[in-house]
Amino acid sequence: FFASIEANYGENPYHNAQHAADVSVAVHLFLSEHDLMETRFADPVACLAVLIAGVVHDFAHPGTTNQHEVKIDSKRHKAFGDAGILEKFHVRAAFALMRRPELNILAPLDHAGYARARKAIVKAVLATDLGRHMTYVERLNEMAMLEGARSHGTRVNSGQETWTSPFLDPEKCGRDLVAAVALKFADLGHACKKRVLHEEWTARITNEFWALGERERSLDVAISPLCDRSTDIDVAKSQVGFFSFICMPFYTVV
Repeated sequence: FFASIEANYGENPYHNAQHAADVSVAVHLFLSEHDLMETRFADPVACLAVLIAGVVHDFAHPGTTNQHEVKIDSKRHKAFGDAGILEKFHVRAAFALMRRPELNILAPLDHAGYARARKAIVKAVLATDLGRHMTYVERLNEMAMLEGARSHGTRVNSGQETWTSPFLDPEKCGRDLVAAVALKFADLGHACKKRVLHEEWTARITNEFWALGERERSLDVAISPLCDRSTDIDVAKSQVGFFSFICMPFYTVV
């Protein structure tokens, strides 16, 4: 299964098998660091589902964006509608691969277990759609304001007050939302890496965007933002925007 996923991920500079491996490791790290593997994801089906979601979340990526797919009214746009086009495509492509008996990693599960795993994988992958990003940020902020208050002013020996987190409480935050947060945390994760690694991944996504811009130029359609090789060259400025509007609002509340 994993060898076939890797072989069919594609050769994009950014959205490739290496990114999938990076995200998968980060998902496991996120859940392990907060003891969630032993608590919220102790159920083997739930654990398997969230880890597979990390593996397949960008499977068979065409090197485009959802906005591009809508713009050219692609086959994927016609098949999946206006929202989450690529995310739906990744999930469908992965499950199509699993129709082959020798590649069906979910085969040992009974019918109910398979249905649960599939549903959880789909939900987690769809959460990586940046078109829904601010919806998640707003939801998490609302939870933090309502439930993440100081725990009765309790102080630890250092003199600092302790805080309760709604995201680790099963009564306040469902497992699907925790899985979504883990996937999103990992998918944006190069922003949290050492600078040399962040710069490498930034160069990769920039080259992928520029390649898309060339494709759009050849199709005689408007070039997408950040995709014009001749004008979108201030990478530092684009990263400031990426950090300010995408990364920091999410990572701060998480």
